[in-house]
Amino acid sequence: MLTTPAPRTRVLLDSTDRYDAHLMGYDGPRDASEDGEGLSVTLEIGVGYTEVRLNGPDGEVRLSGAEIRLVAEALAEVVAGAKRAEAA
Repeated sequence: MLTTPAPRTRVLLDSTDRYDAHLMGYDGPRDASEDGEGLSVTLEIGVGYTEVRLNGPDGEVRLSGAEIRLVAEALAEVVAGAKRAEAA
């Protein structure tokens, strides 16, 4: 009998982690569900799907398929624009 492997989950960013919170500009860990601010980004890869979950104080957003690529491209444009503005 074939079994489906369990999805692999990886936390990419989590404001409840002291290091990640510092990178995000917080003075200490933040839990979005308790503190009203903060963010966690999780990647889940399963058989036939890839999903990115963004959790913040306003709830959860799940991205899959082309949505992941489109959001990544949009964010890359924002970062590039910010770098150009800093250099000017």
